[in-house]
Amino acid sequence: MNDKPIPEKHHRTSADRLNDLRTEAAAMQVDEAYISILVDTFYDRIRVDDTLGPIFDRVVDGHWDTHLATMKDFWSSMALGTNRYSGRPMPKHKAIDGLTREHFAIWLHLFYKTLQDTAPTQ
Repeated sequence: MNDKPIPEKHHRTSADRLNDLRTEAAAMQVDEAYISILVDTFYDRIRVDDTLGPIFDRVVDGHWDTHLATMKDFWSSMALGTNRYSGRPMPKHKAIDGLTREHFAIWLHLFYKTLQDTAPTQ
């Protein structure tokens, strides 16, 4: 029989998790202004991409201002815990006709490149 004491579990509250998220974001200089730059730069690149541009033009169909505002709300919720976005993005993306894993790989490449190019200097 093992006589070692069972370690106490530390349960973080949702307020603790939110505080940690905001502290980490602040340490990386991620704020609403940066999220706006990131989203605008990323979607500028998407729009001129030979593969993704036509797909986004078809799906967004002239509603770029609304789409960009939604994406800023999404990333603000993810990075800063603002809860401004409450949708379910996966079903919407799965419903896009002709979207493949290869498209997502291009999307990821452009997103990572945009992060590298726009990240606040520390």
